[in-house]
Amino acid sequence: METLNLNDYIEKNYKKFLEYSNFYADKNNLTGMGQEILQFVLEIVLVDMDRERVLKLLNAKYGDYNELHAYILGMIKINAYSPRSDFRRKVINGAYIDYNVDFRKLKIPDETYNPDIPDRSDVIFVQFETVRNELDALKVSDFEKDVFRWKFFLGNPMSEWPGPESEGRLYKAYNLVLDFLKEQISVKQLQFS
Repeated sequence: METLNLNDYIEKNYKKFLEYSNFYADKNNLTGMGQEILQFVLEIVLVDMDRERVLKLLNAKYGDYNELHAYILGMIKINAYSPRSDFRRKVINGAYIDYNVDFRKLKIPDETYNPDIPDRSDVIFVQFETVRNELDALKVSDFEKDVFRWKFFLGNPMSEWPGPESEGRLYKAYNLVLDFLKEQISVKQLQFS
């Protein structure tokens, strides 16, 4: 069997690899990053992998191609598809950013401040304040209010309630307060609209 030259092989098949890489990049919401994925995979093959292993893959038959061809295509697909791939971790998420990085080359989306769009944290804060104020004004027992605070505001499971009450009683109290609050808040929203 004829021994193939690695550099010639990569050069000859580069366009095929790039098309495959662009296809999987586009398919996995990484539009325009096909070349980066391919360069990342080729860096693994040409720099990081053991040279003897690469040459062995290059000269081993795999269908109409060789094992190196299948390996490169598989690595492209994995790095484009998997959210935990090395490409996404190192390149997209920037896990290895240090002081030597040229931040002008990073693909960070520019978000301009728009005063017409409320900040998500402000919206959540207002909603929590609304629920808290309505809860204080609600005419239910202190026990029912405490159960609601325990579950809704603190996020604690009912199974960890410090009192002797059963979970069934706790959920009944919680759901009662929740239903009252939903009704009160929806009535007030209708009045203001």
